[in-house]
Amino acid sequence: MRNDRSRILLVIGLLMGLTALATAWLPEVAYTGYIRLRTDTLPTLVGEFRGMDILYCQNESCLGVYPSESLENKAVCPRCQGRLEMTSLAERIILPADTCILKKQYHDGSGNEILVTIVFSAENQRSIHRPQRCLPGQGFVIEKTETLTVPLPGRPPLEIMVLTVRQQATPGSHFSHLLTFAYWYAGGDYETPSHYDRLSRTALDRIFRNRLDRWAYVSLSVSHAAGVDPWPWLKGFIADLYPLIQSPSDAGSSR
Repeated sequence: MRNDRSRILLVIGLLMGLTALATAWLPEVAYTGYIRLRTDTLPTLVGEFRGMDILYCQNESCLGVYPSESLENKAVCPRCQGRLEMTSLAERIILPADTCILKKQYHDGSGNEILVTIVFSAENQRSIHRPQRCLPGQGFVIEKTETLTVPLPGRPPLEIMVLTVRQQATPGSHFSHLLTFAYWYAGGDYETPSHYDRLSRTALDRIFRNRLDRWAYVSLSVSHAAGVDPWPWLKGFIADLYPLIQSPSDAGSSR
């Protein structure tokens, strides 16, 4: 595993070096803005699941988080009267200004809940990073990492990276709940569960195609009790969600 990762890092390093050298004689890379995903909204209904927007208080001394359906006034925080937005204060501060974020909390009649987030980069590629970087900083321990597939009609299965995450213990607490975190990257008309594959693809496009497509980071998170495997129904949710988030002009195409 370590040798495989070392080879991947070596290839990425070489590609980045070639990219740097190529910039001396290649024309300026053209940012296309192209991506095969919808960038306007997430669907309200996904199978048996209904989605609602999540609103965030922008007052740093409050930082309240509310399902939109629970509020009469969706512009003002009911606790501190601060401004509510669909992007959290931390996301607004940390991410580049051209970042676009779509987010909904989905629930069905059986108590299952899924938070779906899509982060779109623009010309500034710093909008997207791998969750293995940020989850430990938020107090989580990644216990398991695996690549799983979701069958989709009319195309090869969608590969997804799935993390089993546990919140770090605090005095008097126990590890009773887990978080299943599933994600993949989509760039232009390309999809991959691998952060390193995404970087390689971006470098190759810059060098050989003289273009930079838009990338998105699609993630789903489910909180559940230890010993409970949400993957069987989460896989079905992803299969229902996938065609609904494709751009209408590109639905049904794959690569």
